[in-house]
Amino acid sequence: MVSQKNRDGIEHLGIGVCEYAGFRGGEWLSPEHLSETIYLSTLDAQEKSGKRIRATDVVIPGEWCLTCFTKVTVTVDDINGKIAPIDIRNLIKHGKEQISWPDNYVVINAEPVLYLLDGMNEKNTPIDSFARELTAYVSYTAVDKVFCIDIYELLDRQGIGTHSFIPVTRAVSQYASNNSIKKTNIIIDSGYFSTDIIISEKGKTIMHHNIGVGGYHITSDLMLYLNLDNNRHVAELVKRNVSVGMDSLGLNKIMLDDYGNRINFSVDQAQEIITRRLEEIMYNAMEDAKRTGIELSNRTGIYLTGGGISRISGAKELCSKMIGQNISILSPNKPIQANVQYMSVCAGMEYTMDDNNRASTLDSIINEKYL
Repeated sequence: MVSQKNRDGIEHLGIGVCEYAGFRGGEWLSPEHLSETIYLSTLDAQEKSGKRIRATDVVIPGEWCLTCFTKVTVTVDDINGKIAPIDIRNLIKHGKEQISWPDNYVVINAEPVLYLLDGMNEKNTPIDSFARELTAYVSYTAVDKVFCIDIYELLDRQGIGTHSFIPVTRAVSQYASNNSIKKTNIIIDSGYFSTDIIISEKGKTIMHHNIGVGGYHITSDLMLYLNLDNNRHVAELVKRNVSVGMDSLGLNKIMLDDYGNRINFSVDQAQEIITRRLEEIMYNAMEDAKRTGIELSNRTGIYLTGGGISRISGAKELCSKMIGQNISILSPNKPIQANVQYMSVCAGMEYTMDDNNRASTLDSIINEKYL
């Protein structure tokens, strides 16, 4: 995506698209085609925007992001108990040292969500307050260093520099907060191979869970159980032409594929197949909220986004019924291809163009210079 900042905000100039097999389980599918895919999508973005791309910011997908939300306490450095910026740094550093991350994962974002003075008085900003002990609930985000190096080298071979790396979880949390009147938001960002369940408080990620269920699994189930002769394209057509959560009256549906061939399938069965996967995703979202201590109520914003399930007819309404709360669709708020499948990249663009945000360079990731 190519965007620019002007006096009216951010203007998206063009978005480059090239089909690719994707990634699953932290691994690239068809890695031999990855370089060509990046080249073609970059070329497409340049043609649509009329701009030459010399450097870029990279949004790190949820498969390569981890979040830890933890309580940290330190003794205030000043003898009189006056809290200074050094106490915030000490607190974040102390919390980071207590967390064990998988190999190759490094912290690139750490944000206190709420402070407590001597374990009692809540503060959003404790600087210049007085206390013996400073406590905070801190959100840490770590990313896979190998992923960042691979992307940097692929872009570098094509003459494109890399400004920074942005975890999608952080960008989406802030984007949802900016577009919601609620303090607490749950974002269910479903892609093709997986779904990110992100819970944010005041725009900061307090929980992230990447589950291996997405649009691909719904398509595969339809292909298998409707006996569609292993034809994934036809299964995609069926998925786009079935409305879930509605009475089918026990009818069969007849469609034509791109070549004029008849497709005959049971609407009841197709609805049941799609509904099972939606139930799986929503069950995980409810369990994650429960583990985080979030009560699903009208004080919590709940959103579907991404291209995996958000575009299925009736999915929003059916998922709302499953959890007993209203769910909204979180879409890009700019006119360029305002499609839910581009939401995370739009969120990443707005994040990197916000001067108040701190982004990570490859050097800071490799040498773990965040703190």
